[in-house]
Amino acid sequence: MATVRTALGDEVRLRFRHSLYGSQVEEHFRVARDGFQSVRLRYAERRLVEFYGHEAARREEGWWVVEGDRRELSLLRLRVSPESGVELSVGSGRIPLWELVEPSGLVHLGVASCEGGDDAR
Repeated sequence: MATVRTALGDEVRLRFRHSLYGSQVEEHFRVARDGFQSVRLRYAERRLVEFYGHEAARREEGWWVVEGDRRELSLLRLRVSPESGVELSVGSGRIPLWELVEPSGLVHLGVASCEGGDDAR
């Protein structure tokens, strides 16, 4: 188990290698009171945008970018392996999630409020 201190509104990023195409994908979320809000998706290759069925993507600094739908997710359940290279970034800190994987191959990410403030962990 790992704990990372964040504040409401902070951006959390997941970065991983796509299991079929092998190219980089990033998912950006904002820390919300009850979980994570989808902010944007970034794909290293256009074919991934098409694979996931997004209709509008723009090219930005070498990535294909799709704006998130702002939906809130209370928990992120991720299937993780060393090959996937799934990494969580908060600020300048990075956590390689394959080091935290459960025997089932899953990692669960959630938001919990800290006592007495607007911080989350």
